[in-house]
Amino acid sequence: MNRYVPLVLIFFLLTSCTTLDEQQKVRIQTLETDTTRVIVSFKDQIVEQVVEESAGEIIEVMDTVPVLTANIPTDELNDLEENPQVEHVEEDQVIMIQNEQVSWGMNRISVGSAWNSALTGKGVSVAVIDTGIDRNHQDLKVVGGVSTVDYTDSYHDDNGHGTHVAGIIAALHNGIGIRGVAPDIELFSVKALDETGAGYVSDIVSAIDWSIRNNIDIINLSIGMPRHSHSLETIVNRAYERGALLVGAAGNYGTTDITLDNVFYPAKYNSVIAVGATDSQNARGRFSSQVNAYSATGPTLEIAAPGVAIYSTYPNNRYQNMNGTSMAAPFVTGALAVLKEAYPTQTNQQLRQRLRETVLDLGVVNRDPVFGYGLLQVPKNFRSIVELHGKDRYLTGVEIARRGWSQRAEVVVLGRGDQPIDALTASVLASKFHSPLLLSRPDYLRDEVRAELKRLMPKEIYIAGGTAAISAAIEREIRAMGFSVKRIGGQNRFDTAVQIATEVGVANQIFLTTANEQSPDALSIAPYAGLKQIPILLTRRDQLSKTVVDFIVRNNINHVTLIGGTQAISDQIREQLSALNVRTIERISGDTRFGTSVKIAERYASDFDFSNISIASGRSFIDALPGSPYASMQKAPILLTDRTRLPMEVRSWMEQQRLSRTTFTFLGGYGVITDEVRKEFLY
Repeated sequence: MNRYVPLVLIFFLLTSCTTLDEQQKVRIQTLETDTTRVIVSFKDQIVEQVVEESAGEIIEVMDTVPVLTANIPTDELNDLEENPQVEHVEEDQVIMIQNEQVSWGMNRISVGSAWNSALTGKGVSVAVIDTGIDRNHQDLKVVGGVSTVDYTDSYHDDNGHGTHVAGIIAALHNGIGIRGVAPDIELFSVKALDETGAGYVSDIVSAIDWSIRNNIDIINLSIGMPRHSHSLETIVNRAYERGALLVGAAGNYGTTDITLDNVFYPAKYNSVIAVGATDSQNARGRFSSQVNAYSATGPTLEIAAPGVAIYSTYPNNRYQNMNGTSMAAPFVTGALAVLKEAYPTQTNQQLRQRLRETVLDLGVVNRDPVFGYGLLQVPKNFRSIVELHGKDRYLTGVEIARRGWSQRAEVVVLGRGDQPIDALTASVLASKFHSPLLLSRPDYLRDEVRAELKRLMPKEIYIAGGTAAISAAIEREIRAMGFSVKRIGGQNRFDTAVQIATEVGVANQIFLTTANEQSPDALSIAPYAGLKQIPILLTRRDQLSKTVVDFIVRNNINHVTLIGGTQAISDQIREQLSALNVRTIERISGDTRFGTSVKIAERYASDFDFSNISIASGRSFIDALPGSPYASMQKAPILLTDRTRLPMEVRSWMEQQRLSRTTFTFLGGYGVITDEVRKEFLY
């Protein structure tokens, strides 16, 4: 028997009572002819003459892969396959829709957490490759599309299946009908199946090819067939390599024997996420009383989602219940659109991994052939991490500058890197000019810091501290590079802080922190001080310096905020301030340095934007010094953490704030904050 029999069309599983083999046989009988529709894959490039020499008729030529579809006389097929320019010839099979028949699914996948975080798939493009979509449905917004079937150029749905799938993904939040998982996506209708729910593999290949060329982010494939297709595997792999996410229905022909592998293609391919179906009891989906009407099983099954009694959109402004893995797949597609919006810079592989990490494990622990990794769950929060660190504190400063100032900077502030106090008070000056803060050794300018100064090309470089902090030789070197330099330094750290405050400019308010360089209190207040341009001055525990007293009197300071507890700044300082006629004296402090950083975030919560929070070590914090103007620029507080544990004060505050959509920027490497602690901020 010639193995090139015509392929079987994709068709509905909704009302059929025959077996799959009987259905395929019926379709084969209706399609028999003296020519066979095939997909021809070429080794290097398409050579249309090969088809002509076989007396064939070209149907379609692909753009991104060397593949074409053609009708070839059956007796010419063996010769065509032996042509040295041809890599592979296969029948153009028919693919099958995976559906049947009512919607509780949204609550089951916890999509409300995304909606509460204003994540609705904005800016994410999704192609539904199916029977088309009803473009006039009141609950759907289709922005474009294409038809790859041969009988119409319209991508309107003449069946109903595609419209139902689209509603699960993207039904509008408009007060009527239903609401899709991701109602604000850019929805594309790619019609590759006909009015009966059937279509050729080549039509699917062409549809995916169109999706690649149009840079579609996510492709929904609620279709399937039992046999492998070389061309289909090639194109889904190509789409995945180009960065798209592909979601496929696993199939509806599972049996009670869960050891069998009956996942359909294309879901079975590694580049496609194979989705099984569950019912409202979180059990494996069963779609009818037939023995082979269960959700498919197999080792490639990746995730499960609601697929029984799913209510969704249907043509002519109607709604209908359907069953099947066709209904489960679009739940996953919608969830991926939400993740894509939340993490726009992450790759398709990273987003796929995120999907796996938040599932509800069902059945056997970890991955199993019935539920894959588990039941789809939209994450409860959408936190992410940014790592800013180099090999040491000086290179960490360079990395922060590159992150925050990718082009040039008008001003750069240069501070001492071995003792933090001058650089801490100078961070407010850096924020004034929206400039980076770099660190230097006292007597040696690192090559990497020198290179960063050349990249930034500032008009002015401020040196914070006297020549003991950063030597005169370094100043001469910087001037020799062609930069204008201004040094702000006093006889001691108190004087230097006052001179920096004068350069910043004074209204009537200051922050007062301990001059103890082991304390991170000044770092904790630095982002807010920079944001509001309030100078940071220094004090001993029990006595204000004459320089600070003179500054307060000269500038009529009437509001002083003490940062830290009485172990850092005693109540004697409060008494001295009162004697200077300072009208408002307040203190911000916690029981620990970690608690103080939390109290600052609480006190100025209305001015911070908690979508960004910077994290620094509360023990070894010099690495984080250059991060204070960067945090100020983002309106982000700096919270302190211990090296190996997340402090209870910080954990409790985060739980109270319900930070569902926050980016945590870690200032410093794993030597100061371990990987385990970083992960605790995510969950």
